[in-house]
Formats: sequence, C-alpha cells, structure tokens
Amino acid sequence: MKKFFKYLGITIAALLSVWLIINIIFNVLYWDWWKFNEAADRGDIETMNDMLKEGYNPKYITQSDSYYHTNHFEAALINAPNPNEVIEFFLNKGIDIDAPLYNGDTALQISIYIKKPQIAEFLIKKGARLDVISNGMTVTDLAVTTNQPEIITKIPPDKIVIGKKNRNNYDIKWTDTETGEEGSGVFNGDVGY
Repeated sequence: MKKFFKYLGITIAALLSVWLIINIIFNVLYWDWWKFNEAADRGDIETMNDMLKEGYNPKYITQSDSYYHTNHFEAALINAPNPNEVIEFFLNKGIDIDAPLYNGDTALQISIYIKKPQIAEFLIKKGARLDVISNGMTVTDLAVTTNQPEIITKIPPDKIVIGKKNRNNYDIKWTDTETGEEGSGVFNGDVGY
C-alpha cells in the first residue's frame, strides 16, 4: 500500500509540474496577446498604443493566434464600448480595413452578422469593400438575409452586389424612415432608388 501512495504522489507531482510548465509557456508566449486583446475589448486605445510603441507585433490585430481565439479587430467590433474609435485607431496604424478575419469574413461582414449597423455604416464610410464574398455571400446578401434594410440604404446603389450563390429572391420587411410606414416584399437584387 505504501508503494501505491508513493507512485500516486509522484504522479500528482508530475501532473502539477506539467501544468505549471504549460502555464509558464502560455504566459510567456501569449501574455502580450492577451493584454492587447483585453485592451481592444475595453476600447482602451491608450494601452494598445503604448504596447505598439513597446514593440507588440501588430499582425495579431487582424490575424488570429489560433482557431479558438478571435483577433483584436474582432474583439473591438464585438465588445468595445467605442468600436468606431478603435477601428479608426487600427486604420491609422495601417491595418487593412478589408483584411480577412476569422472564417474569412471582413470587419464589415462581421458587423452585419452581429447586427451593429452603426459600425457597418462607419466601415462603409471608411471605404470597406462591398463586393467581398465570404461563404458565398456579399455584404448586400448579409444585410438582406439578416433583415437589416438600414444597412442596405447606406450602400451606394451602384455598389450593391448580390452573390452568385444567392441570386434567389429574399422576403424582407422594412420601415420607411421618412414616413414610418411598414412594408414587405421580395428583394430580387433590384434596389429601385
């Protein structure tokens, strides 16, 4: 029985040592990434700016470190209380507004997925491409299929693009922003401005 407890103690000590080593490696490799991501989450531009000045690698602003982690651009889009300011900060640092983020979607497409039209409008004004296709869908497709006509109205009529995969008709509902009248119908890619 003493041998059992001896080996049990050795096993527990070995497992704790492995856990400790993994945590040390993670903190050494990812501490800056984590700190920057938290700053993007909070919209803390000052901390992000300081980290970039100290040599933080800006490639992680649009590049995920693994399959499980979002990048800093997405963290700002989803959680920051001041996403437009953070996006402006990233753009001023030379980050491509149309960089493919997680799953190949752009920041504009993600802002539509998460139903944040004020961010989508800001990105459109900043020159985000409207013809990018991800998962067979363009920005227009996403706005239509997620029932966000307010985004469609922000897209210049000559820039509305329907993806080849989605040239079918969409049933949508809308509210006229000037009259307040509600309506519904089939959107077939014809805007009719």
